[in-house]
Amino acid sequence: MKLTDFLASQKMTRADFAFRIGVHPVTVSKWCSGAMRPGWGVMERIHAVTEGQVTAQDFMAPKVAA
Repeated sequence: MKLTDFLASQKMTRADFAFRIGVHPVTVSKWCSGAMRPGWGVMERIHAVTEGQVTAQDFMAPKVAA
């Protein structure tokens, strides 16, 4: 599941999610837009907070050119 889909399904803001995993909200926004991917250490926290609904594979989709 994409992170944006998870956040929407949980009615959770990017800022709330960022607080839960210990990163800056701008970082979460960059992940959601595809501009950045989380590192492995943070990915473990994402996986834990989302109870496995968001995995590392969900961030590996190829970027679409604008």
